[in-house]
Amino acid sequence: MNAVEILLRERERRGLRMVFIITLGMSAVGILVNLLFLPDTPLKPYRYASWLVPIGGSLLALYLLSRRQMVVFTGFMFAAIVVAYTAFIPISNYLAVGPETYPASALVLLVDYGTMELVIAATALTLRPVYPLVVAGGISVTYGGLLAYALSDPRTQIADDYGTYLTSATILPSREASILVGLILTGLIIGTSVYIARRMVVSAVRLERSNRHLSRYFSPNIINRISAASAAAPAVGGRRQDVVVLFADLAGFTTLSADMAPEQALLLLSNYQRRMVDVIFANNGTLDKFTGDGIMATFGTPDPDPRAASEAVESALGMQQALAEMNRERGMDGAPPIRHRIGIHAGPAIVGNVGTSHRLEFTVIGNTVNVASRIEEACRNLGEDILATEAVQALVPDEFAWIDRGAVTVDGQPEPIRVYVPQKL
Repeated sequence: MNAVEILLRERERRGLRMVFIITLGMSAVGILVNLLFLPDTPLKPYRYASWLVPIGGSLLALYLLSRRQMVVFTGFMFAAIVVAYTAFIPISNYLAVGPETYPASALVLLVDYGTMELVIAATALTLRPVYPLVVAGGISVTYGGLLAYALSDPRTQIADDYGTYLTSATILPSREASILVGLILTGLIIGTSVYIARRMVVSAVRLERSNRHLSRYFSPNIINRISAASAAAPAVGGRRQDVVVLFADLAGFTTLSADMAPEQALLLLSNYQRRMVDVIFANNGTLDKFTGDGIMATFGTPDPDPRAASEAVESALGMQQALAEMNRERGMDGAPPIRHRIGIHAGPAIVGNVGTSHRLEFTVIGNTVNVASRIEEACRNLGEDILATEAVQALVPDEFAWIDRGAVTVDGQPEPIRVYVPQKL
């Protein structure tokens, strides 16, 4: 049983519990009405006996519902109780007044239609459409059986109009037919409504699970855009598009962490990564992965974005500010400052989900990723905190001030790549 099924089963269990509590309340009201307003009626013993069916059945059901594996059994037991109750009330009351005194049409007149409709409606609380259908179907069959028996009694009279029906113990065929149709339609309408509500719950749960999956990678506004387009979880596959890739790495973290307890090193790394990812998400970036003490982020993913280069550079500059704030806090605690290196490159890549249906990873694959990683490493040789390639600078030449740091040789690339240091204007 998956998480969605477990949630629905728990909703069904709670709904059934509420239905049985409502049944107990209605039974208590019925007994109270008998005691206060019908103390001398000859039907009294039979009326009291009739309440034992819903009361006893409800108490037993509430006990069974404490066992989660009995939920479905208890639900169908409830349907059986309702159907039995529908037949038991008129039959017991009819026997009380005596079949020799009244025609069998009294059986039909003694059916409590209002209560039956209420019970059918209450089954909607379970979020399982089969219950209102079964209950409505069972009540309709029972009512039809009582009606057939009444019509078989030669003493039963058929009314020609509603006025005659109201003033005599007769059967009005049009009324009985409308009751049967009403019961069936009630079951169908409530069953359909419950089915729709159940599907909405399933969709909502799947959307929430998908959003939790997406939140590992995307900023909240990107998640909202993806969710609006589709509630389905990402599937395996990818497409070629232009992206901007950013690599960030803590400088000297291995040496720094060597003098720390493992818990302190993990705390430092988590603090750094949290601050940096907040900046990336604030600029519509996508977290691709953590690379040890580093971060890989992409911009213009999952959908192409004409402002991807600008957002990547803004992220790099924002990460510098976030690191400065972090160092101020570290200085207050007597800890040494830390540095990081950031490399940015733009170009074509394959964007999508790789892996299997059991484990997917959203990522970007291609030479653009390799170059961005190498540019981050080039920061060490040039003594810079941020370097962006000429491909990035060409996309946003006027949005930032650019310091030309010349061309650098990058492993695996046929030609040196010119790099720049971005600064705010």
